[in-house]
Amino acid sequence: MEYLDYENIVEQFLRITGLRSAEFAQEALIGSGAASVLSKLTVTAAELSEFQRGLCEYAAAAVAAYKYVTEKCVTERPVMSENGEVKMACGDLEAVKAARELREQAVRMLCVAGIADYGDFMFAAI
Repeated sequence: MEYLDYENIVEQFLRITGLRSAEFAQEALIGSGAASVLSKLTVTAAELSEFQRGLCEYAAAAVAAYKYVTEKCVTERPVMSENGEVKMACGDLEAVKAARELREQAVRMLCVAGIADYGDFMFAAI
């Protein structure tokens, strides 16, 4: 991965999601998260300081975690109810909300650090 430590991104992704290891599907999400962050940088990845690189790796993990939680939530599974009726169950919407907030916080840190441009992304100044 262009100047980002993939293993560090995976480690942070696992911490955020609580997974023990990343499977092939999660690795694709992690790669997608990293590519998303790299595409928004206003500097080249080679110009990043160690601290800025760490911010990017954290943001990539947060983006991947959001995608993972969202994907997991929208995947409907048949569930048998007490009366024998089959219903479709959806995941935890609170988890999606928390993952979205984490992703937004990570993106905000990149913008505040002046190393990324997310266009219409707005946040309130204190």
